[in-house]
Formats: sequence, C-alpha cells, structure tokens
Amino acid sequence: MAAKTNMNSKRNKLNSKKQEHEKEHEKTKKLGDFSEEFNGRIVKVQILNQPILIGKILEARRYWIKVETADNKTIYLNKAYIISIEPVGVKP
Repeated sequence: MAAKTNMNSKRNKLNSKKQEHEKEHEKTKKLGDFSEEFNGRIVKVQILNQPILIGKILEARRYWIKVETADNKTIYLNKAYIISIEPVGVKP
C-alpha cells in the first residue's frame, strides 16, 4: 500500500512540474515575443555596444536568452540590450 501511495505522489509531482512548464510556455507566447522561434538554432545576435555574437539559442525566457557559443560557453543575454537576431545559414 505504501508503494502505491509513493507512486501516486511521484506521479502528482511530475504532473505538477509539467503544468508549471506549460504555464511558463504560455506566458512566453502571450508576450508577443518571437524569441521562441529561434530555440535550438544557430544565430547571429547583435548586442548594444558589443561585437556580434554567434551561437545556439538554448532557451528564451521573458527577459533573458540563453546562448551557447562555439567554445561551449553559456551566456545569458538580457533582451533589453539585443538589437537584432538573425539565423545563420538559412536562405531567405
């Protein structure tokens, strides 16, 4: 009986985490932000008063974008300082 209760508890926790993730995703969609379009893609990011950064967008949140550079560094960029994002290697 205790094993069944433990399984139900784990299942409830997983469902709760899934719901939280879905809510976060819905929040991003409601912002009218296009950053989720570039998740998993290689892009050129032009940042205010900085050289152009080329990397793979791992994740986009409300105010931040997580980018992995070619030398495997993870950089978090505040969207307020991003001027443009352009996909690399994609023909128009």
